Amino acid sequence: MPRGVKRRREIDCNGNGCDQSDCPSCKDDPTVMNFTPGGDRDNLWRTQPSLLLTARREAQSRAQDPTASRNRGRVPASLPSAAASPSAPSFRAPVSERAPPQAATASVTPDLTPTEMIDGLDPKVLKDTVIYLASRDSRVAEAIKVAYELQPRHVPIPQETHREQTQRPMRPAIPLSQMQPVVDFDRYSKSAWHALNNSATLGLGGRGLSEEAEEVYDRIRGLVNTIDEKTKEDSPLRTKQSAIETLRKIAKSIILSEDIIGHEMREQLETDSHIADVIVRVLESMTSVERLMTGNKTDAKGSLSDKVEWVRDQAVGYCLEGLYGLDRALEMMKTGSSSLPLAEGSSYAPIDLTS
Repeated sequence: MPRGVKRRREIDCNGNGCDQSDCPSCKDDPTVMNFTPGGDRDNLWRTQPSLLLTARREAQSRAQDPTASRNRGRVPASLPSAAASPSAPSFRAPVSERAPPQAATASVTPDLTPTEMIDGLDPKVLKDTVIYLASRDSRVAEAIKVAYELQPRHVPIPQETHREQTQRPMRPAIPLSQMQPVVDFDRYSKSAWHALNNSATLGLGGRGLSEEAEEVYDRIRGLVNTIDEKTKEDSPLRTKQSAIETLRKIAKSIILSEDIIGHEMREQLETDSHIADVIVRVLESMTSVERLMTGNKTDAKGSLSDKVEWVRDQAVGYCLEGLYGLDRALEMMKTGSSSLPLAEGSSYAPIDLTS
């Protein structure tokens, strides 16, 4: 070497990290350069040697850490990014595969009160649930029984079965011009009352009063026969209801009549069932709905079924067996049922409006 030329000093820290740019150990350390993505070694040594040495120390510490494999492929935060180093080519760090995002599971039952959830249940589901709970818990069954007994009772309207509908005799439509007008029989009950309470008749005595009692009985029986004849199977419903109401009033007048006239009339009712028979026949000509409507027909003094029941009770007290048939009439008015087939020409026959 020529004299006067200063010899370059070789520096080698043997891997201790001397922080010198011309250190062969630090310059050739692959653990450092591996964290220089696509970079140029000489360029990094000239520009930022301290950062390169820091990366080397971090790489050595990761090599000694058991969890180093988890962080493999990550770039140390101390190294400059590709945008910060214009001389370094673009580099994209490997991205680990991620599990697909899972949709948030919505709550099956929102925050609702038991009352709100019960209101939202299907009626069949609610019924099945109550039946299941009643079979499992005797307290639930007892609560259902108490609730059933406390609820107001309603008389169910019997529904005709398909067989009954098909067996019903077919009737021709009634022309509007041939429809019968509604008949009000109320005047017949007034005639019967005056016959029973005639002051001239009540003033008679002995044999004359007995003969007059027979005449009164014949007159009242004639009124009952007239009502029976004028109330046909196809009569309007209001006509049939008027017939039943009038016959009930006649029976009541006989029960409440005084002196020998009343006594003679009640003796006749011990065997004469004509009044009760006509009432039952008229009810048999109705539909089940019409029977219920007739029994529930109400005025200021009560329903028609209650009034008929009073007459029946008085008849039982006087042993008037001729009126015992009112039991059958009460059953039909309260339940709508009938054991007899529907008579041809019932009051609900179809109406022909074309004529």
